[in-house]
Amino acid sequence: MTHSFPFSILSLRPGRIFLSSCSVAFIAGWFFSTALIWTQYETSDAEAGLSLRDVRWHFSGNPFQNRFETMVEGEMLEYLTIEEDANLLRQWSIQPNLPDFSEPNHKQFYQDNIHPIIELDCLECHEPGGKAEESPLRSYDEVLPYLERDRGIPIPSLLKLSHIHLFGMSLLLLVTGALAFSFLSPRKAGILSSLTGLGLLLDVGGWWSTKFFPETAFLVLVGGSLFGGSFLLTHLSLLHRYWRSPSSPHDH
Repeated sequence: MTHSFPFSILSLRPGRIFLSSCSVAFIAGWFFSTALIWTQYETSDAEAGLSLRDVRWHFSGNPFQNRFETMVEGEMLEYLTIEEDANLLRQWSIQPNLPDFSEPNHKQFYQDNIHPIIELDCLECHEPGGKAEESPLRSYDEVLPYLERDRGIPIPSLLKLSHIHLFGMSLLLLVTGALAFSFLSPRKAGILSSLTGLGLLLDVGGWWSTKFFPETAFLVLVGGSLFGGSFLLTHLSLLHRYWRSPSSPHDH
């Protein structure tokens, strides 16, 4: 029996294996990205587990500490050669808020103790050409602005993240939707693809709303869960479809 394209590919075992390997790769990518998001967000409040507060503080900032403390407790912590250096960096960063603060002493302490740590463990990323070049830490004057209250992810970084995420995820959404409309029923493909697209928009939109309105952090969790759940269900459905009899073009 002959089958019209794209269903003819399902009549060949190599075709099924190829399509299945694509979906398995997408699902594996989903698990790795979920793990990455978990590790990025859960350190925001220095407590185990991912919470709404983690998301809120990640985008709008921790109201109880300065930006430098947040960096030290977050993405910079794993790069410190000596773990005890984290406490030294924190103690130095909060000195401007103390009654006996002396700027000359603070600057000298930076030159003698803080800069060597940053130069050894941080400048590879926090200088021009590094992956965190938008947050330079080459001198006392460049570090000083980070001693202000933590206001979350900077606008330039959020713009960059949104740009990359929307373009990359939109292509992923397009490929997944094309596969769904090719091999699943129109109704099922339409529902799953629409939910995936809606989740993507809610997720990225939630980043920006949380940045300025911290109480909307739930949108990030709702959008991310909707996108991830619909995306995963789509590829699980596709895997099931690939190994069924290809005699009918759509599930009913």
